[in-house]
Amino acid sequence: MFFFECAGGYAAQRLKKTAGIAVDKGYISFEDTGKIIISNRLLGKDQQNLGLHESMKLSRIEERHKEYLNYHRENIYESFGGC
Repeated sequence: MFFFECAGGYAAQRLKKTAGIAVDKGYISFEDTGKIIISNRLLGKDQQNLGLHESMKLSRIEERHKEYLNYHRENIYESFGGC
């Protein structure tokens, strides 16, 4: 589950689901600092429809998350699996 600093209320509920799908499909990932990385293949209008924007970041990153984030960036991000 993803918690974004900029999301609140109803938008946060929708964002959790759409962000999870976008992560699973490789359209977004995250730097070790939690800052979102959005693929160039996800067009601006699609980013907007999903409620994603460049200033988003995860609200908390622990050391144990960094290994997964690195794995995701190297193996899943922009692989567009399941499309």
